[in-house]
Amino acid sequence: MPDGTRRSLIRITRWDLAWQGVYKYRQPIFLPRGTVISMRYGYDNSVDNPRNPHNPPRRVRAGNRSSEEMGHLWVQVLPRPQKVDAEDGRFQLQEALMWRRLEKYPADFTAHFNLGAVLQSAGKDAEAIDHFRKALETRPSSAAAHTNFAVSLQSMGRSTEAVSHYRQAIRLNPAYTNARYNLANLLLEQGAIAEAVVHLTEILRVQPDDAGSHNSLGSALAMQGKLAAAIEHFEQALRLDPKYADARENLKRARALMKR
Repeated sequence: MPDGTRRSLIRITRWDLAWQGVYKYRQPIFLPRGTVISMRYGYDNSVDNPRNPHNPPRRVRAGNRSSEEMGHLWVQVLPRPQKVDAEDGRFQLQEALMWRRLEKYPADFTAHFNLGAVLQSAGKDAEAIDHFRKALETRPSSAAAHTNFAVSLQSMGRSTEAVSHYRQAIRLNPAYTNARYNLANLLLEQGAIAEAVVHLTEILRVQPDDAGSHNSLGSALAMQGKLAAAIEHFEQALRLDPKYADARENLKRARALMKR
């Protein structure tokens, strides 16, 4: 503890392989700032251990089999909100953990990617962009990093760059529908209707029950003057999600145009 005292959170003097491998408190244990958590494992690989699977004893190395050294310490941590009405603090905890990891591993892909995602969720896209860029410097083949990078670029009004990264994500992973969906909707905003239709059609080929893609494809078809086809997709979006307000409004407008 910060005052130098020690407290055992779990203590098993004679481990039995038949016991459970995970232990959880009924209520979380508060650990004040400055607490250091450590764990010590003892292995008896001698002839005096009747449970030693090797006779004569063998040297034991790390591995995932029960006869190998496989002791691990995993700690589940919950942050304490700073205010009574604050959120549970998981984003705050994730951000702190990633900053700490970057202190040790400045070029770590996962830390930069996760930190970028946390900052993006908090609306800090300018900061998120920097971390997504660093993540891509380490792993340029990550379709997810290109997509998240594009989302922040788009939020910052840098649509041309965003389109480029969405397309790169699709080249790296043609099945990555998140990138296709975001790209298609951005293309609709830019007036590139035909290309948007191609991407939305591909998404629905793979995910026919995607209400959002049905609604977006309906919008694209309506822009092309194909109102009958657009209405079919708006109706399908509402069948999949009866509370889809945007699809309901689009359907109403398309039917009104059909009557003219």
